[in-house]
Amino acid sequence: MCCEGVAERSAPRPVLFGPAAGIAGQPSLAGDQLGDVASWPERADSESETPSAPPRFRGLRASLWTVLGYGGGQALRLAGNLVLTRLLFREAFGLMALVNSLLLGLTMFSDIGIGLAIVRSRRGQESRFLDTAWTIQVLRGSLLLIVSLIFAWPAARFYAAPQLLLLVPLMGLNLLLSGFNSTSLFTLNRRLDQRRLVLLDLAAQIFSLAVTVVWAVIQPSVWALMAGATCSFVVKLLASHALFSERRDRFDWEPEAARELVTFGRWIFLSSILTFCAGRLDSLVLGKTLSIGELGTYSIASNLARLPLEVLLGVGAAVMFPILSERFRRDEREFERELRRVRVFLLVPAVLASAGFALFGDRIIAFLYDPRYHEAGWMLQALAAGQIAALISISSGPALFAIGDSFLNMLLEGVRALLLISGMALGGHYFGKEGFVIGIAAGGPLLYPFWAMALRRRNLWLPGLDLAMMLLGYGLLCGGLLLRR
Repeated sequence: MCCEGVAERSAPRPVLFGPAAGIAGQPSLAGDQLGDVASWPERADSESETPSAPPRFRGLRASLWTVLGYGGGQALRLAGNLVLTRLLFREAFGLMALVNSLLLGLTMFSDIGIGLAIVRSRRGQESRFLDTAWTIQVLRGSLLLIVSLIFAWPAARFYAAPQLLLLVPLMGLNLLLSGFNSTSLFTLNRRLDQRRLVLLDLAAQIFSLAVTVVWAVIQPSVWALMAGATCSFVVKLLASHALFSERRDRFDWEPEAARELVTFGRWIFLSSILTFCAGRLDSLVLGKTLSIGELGTYSIASNLARLPLEVLLGVGAAVMFPILSERFRRDEREFERELRRVRVFLLVPAVLASAGFALFGDRIIAFLYDPRYHEAGWMLQALAAGQIAALISISSGPALFAIGDSFLNMLLEGVRALLLISGMALGGHYFGKEGFVIGIAAGGPLLYPFWAMALRRRNLWLPGLDLAMMLLGYGLLCGGLLLRR
């Protein structure tokens, strides 16, 4: 699951509001993992690559901006969610949940890690390297549009949803638009300049929300959600070139740069597929076994339960990974100490938030949503309880990328996918819909031993910290449940 956080900042991030929001709306760490250690370029030593501010100061500043961006973004999503659930029917959100899952699947099945290659490479500021990366990115977007056209009819038939015939190709068009995003989005992330990236994301979300709400008032349908998503892609594309770009991206192909980019992604393709299966297969499976309306209800619970994880992944991708990469380049002996500091900073608020959702999820849903969605309450509680252990595991993910071990990450994603499939199959077979949800939630605690063994092999396991976080999260949960009685 760590694959879901170190993401390409220009990767598709549809700003959908309502229960479907967030299914594909957050960066996906599978996108930009690092290649094998042997494939790394030489470590950068030139002063031109070294920012003037100390890494810790830049990391703190970037962390604050990232948290502000995710907090503001989630507040906008929640506001839009509350408005749109009263304007649109449940089935609209179920349809967009399916479209977003298919979108993420297409994106991750074609991932070769362009963004993190730019962040990590010694040549990450050279024009020919960036132009070659941009050319590959455009080609990838074009391919995804073609694939979406091919998959539209089978998807519509499989889910008995004729609207997918148009919705899926339109989302493929959005992927093409994202392929033309400026590489400045990557170079800003390389320099830990999160302020402009955060402001761009918030501006895109505000514009998207406005378009979605106005459309839903005039014509309440699933097309309101799609229109808002497309607007966010257009805003990001135009702003990345007009406001942020310090240079103009051009079509170019330098064999050496292309070889480095592809080598970086040698394990990313498989890892991305496994990450998609582990993180998004639930929506695709439940879309077939539940009604479209019930899928919309489940997506509310799933998105709220994932909020702490999304913030952790966002900060991990934007801040933790660059800081740990720089620390590893400069002083490997301080790497573990830096990892401990950053994990504590990320885990304490995330674990507390998940414990809160697990305790009061039913009351939160009852307060925010009308009775049509109240079934999401117990789902939120179950998913959030399982998320506590998942947070503790995933918070170590950027460390694997920083030392270049994307192969180990791929193996862990495979384990997570197997646990998810097994949990859904067994739970659904014996207990129906409730069993599906509980089987999904059980994946978090069951995954932790595998992470512990893998991190121990690379001397990255911090058992004392993990135990403290487990006691914090599950201790609060157990104590709170006793008090609620």
